[in-house]
Amino acid sequence: MVSTPRDSGNLPQCDGDQYVTLYCGNCGNTFTHPISCGLRTCPNCRRRQYFRLREKYLPKVLQVDIEKLALVTLTLKLREGVTLRSLLDRIRKAFSDLRRRLPWEKTVAGGFYAIEAKWSEKYQAWNCHIHALVESRGVVKPFKATCSRCSGEGCRKCDGEGWYWQGDILGSGVKLTPQGLDAIWKQVTGDSYITNIMPVLEERGGKKGAVSYLIKYLLKGAEVGGRAGEYNDAYYSRRIVHSFGSWHSRSKDYRFIDEPEKEPLECRECGAIVWISEYELRELKNRAIEQGRAPPPEPPEPEAPPAPFQQVAIV
Repeated sequence: MVSTPRDSGNLPQCDGDQYVTLYCGNCGNTFTHPISCGLRTCPNCRRRQYFRLREKYLPKVLQVDIEKLALVTLTLKLREGVTLRSLLDRIRKAFSDLRRRLPWEKTVAGGFYAIEAKWSEKYQAWNCHIHALVESRGVVKPFKATCSRCSGEGCRKCDGEGWYWQGDILGSGVKLTPQGLDAIWKQVTGDSYITNIMPVLEERGGKKGAVSYLIKYLLKGAEVGGRAGEYNDAYYSRRIVHSFGSWHSRSKDYRFIDEPEKEPLECRECGAIVWISEYELRELKNRAIEQGRAPPPEPPEPEAPPAPFQQVAIV
């Protein structure tokens, strides 16, 4: 595994040659398993994370009518000198507040979201935003919007056609429009108002394309601008892809048929599923050595009770 200083701009990467040895807790049989560095900037770890998340969420998305799905983008205003950790905390709290506001609460049933951050060299600040795949309580009504960047001449945003798809999320007598979402997001954040709602269409990738779009950043190199240390520290032990609303497994409205869990790893020799890693075994060994250096005093053995008095007959 490549070791990199925390303040280095180089992105660390697993070399693919690291393994951990597991020992069967029943018979002692060994099993080698590949391990990774787990850093959020590692290209190999990001790629593995992409396929793991795709395998987790795609079966749920396939169970939802495509007319009910929309892709929502929420951005924070770029501010120089603001740490990435504080931005991640802020955008997660703002998204939680948004889900309790009208008309979002009346139009969006649930979904899952990903928090993405990348460094902007132009503004010398972190660009932090949320991509969410949401399910409407009613339907999503798509419409064509004229691109404001190119005035209809064609650009990257509108795929060179002068317009791009947007959508209104409909509930029971309530509608969430892109303009309405802009206003609510500004109320929640205080200064940020750039959002977007795109319908999920079969001709633009369908459900599979929507899931890939949401987590596609994991297939790209982390854009950290020489701030790999700050990026990894901010994302350490932080879940940035999460379900919410009726898509959360604890929701009373949860109704998805989940894929069966993978079978636990069984020992080839005895069939047991109790494994001890080499690190745990080393820790147990060190603990035993420490205890052997200064063993606790043993309690004294109790004295034997005196034999009961017996009368002996004298002949």
